[in-house]
Amino acid sequence: MFKQLSVFISVFFLIFLAAIPVVQAQGNENLDDADISEEVLEELFMDKKVSAHLVDVDSEMGVVTLSGQVDNLLARDRAIELAKTVMGVRSVINQLEVKSVSRSDADILADVEKALYSDPATETYEIIATVDDGVVTIKGTVNSWAEKRLAESVVKGVRGVREVNNKIEIEYELDRTDEEIKKEIERVLEFDTFVDPALIEVAVDDGKVTLSGKVGSASEKSHAIADAWVTGVTAVDGSGLSIEWWAADEMSKNRMGFQSDDDIKQAIKDALMLDPRVYSFDPKVQVENGVVTLKGVVGNLKAKKAAEKDAENTIGVWRVKNRIRVRPADQPQDETITEEIKEAVARDPYLQRENIDVFVMNGKVYLSGVVDWFFKKSRAEDIASRVKGVIDVENNIKSDATWEYKSDWEIEQDVENELFWNPIVNRDAIDISVEDGIVTLQGTVPSYNAKEAATEEAYQAGAKHVRNQLELSEPSP
Repeated sequence: MFKQLSVFISVFFLIFLAAIPVVQAQGNENLDDADISEEVLEELFMDKKVSAHLVDVDSEMGVVTLSGQVDNLLARDRAIELAKTVMGVRSVINQLEVKSVSRSDADILADVEKALYSDPATETYEIIATVDDGVVTIKGTVNSWAEKRLAESVVKGVRGVREVNNKIEIEYELDRTDEEIKKEIERVLEFDTFVDPALIEVAVDDGKVTLSGKVGSASEKSHAIADAWVTGVTAVDGSGLSIEWWAADEMSKNRMGFQSDDDIKQAIKDALMLDPRVYSFDPKVQVENGVVTLKGVVGNLKAKKAAEKDAENTIGVWRVKNRIRVRPADQPQDETITEEIKEAVARDPYLQRENIDVFVMNGKVYLSGVVDWFFKKSRAEDIASRVKGVIDVENNIKSDATWEYKSDWEIEQDVENELFWNPIVNRDAIDISVEDGIVTLQGTVPSYNAKEAATEEAYQAGAKHVRNQLELSEPSP
């Protein structure tokens, strides 16, 4: 379901439908813990970002406990998020130990400082980092919760980091009333494709936010809490959000509604203002019949990509035209950009062993080479887009992963099952057909996120290729 939040979903692998039937549950009926545990384990097993062979899963009354070992901090976070996306999971207890590569604290610290300085969004943050036995502590002051989390995310992407203690403080530049805060939170929830605001109540008292109501998954709960961290908020309490798996199906139906162009435009502008990679550039937003056109100039490629994703994640949007231009304030030499990308790749816990070739001409990056899993291709592109001076990336990296044969019947049943377990995809609105390992998806989904999630589910279920012909709900004339 998701990329950088890129929140993405792996899938549950069934060998024979007769042996392991698709779970069918109606109304408020609780899902079986054994089925939930099995689904979470298979999600982890099929997702190549997690080394799941040393991970154990247990579920009790929908509370999932993850234990064992993973080989990097990003993989641990990925495992937690994957578990949250499984329907029926009410909470995730993390007992995973990160057994990363052995590196000295001095080397880790040098890479952490380099990563924070090299990222165009965090280079100006006043952050001090220390390292003790692979545990990084970051301190300093930023202007928003999103900036605090972004700094943490950058640090987690350094190989050898086992844990991050985020002690960064937030100092807001503006004082806001509780009513202003409440209205903004409600507006953010209204246009978040991962959340059904109809089932959520918001209360604010002296900057402290309390959320109550119902959500369809642990993942939706996390998104709602994150949405509540708008300017002026000092704390968010989401304990009043109860997780009812049936609410996910209600969300997929409720979110098909029409939104006016003016409302969509304002929602996107709000999202851009909350995004620390984008807000300082103030891109221009145009909306006509749900078609969004982004214009303006940003200082780095990652900001352009982030703006597009912010628009795609907005309810009512069914197409995004990204006409933003990348114009760095100070353009580094191509040789400098090349070395920066190579260093960033070497720092990354997923790409450290990969042989990726980098060529840069006039700020445009050409990536080539071979990686063992497809997700590493997009990972390399994302890392390159975060380097100062990069204006575009042509990604020619290939994956040598081979397709494991499965019959069309097996693939179809596995895709059926995985769409059932996915909380943001309405299985009843999707038609599935399979021929020679190629899966075709047809029907209607409420958002880009649901469309991407359906594609990911089909690939993880064993598809050789996916033809995603799902249409986004278009606005009414």
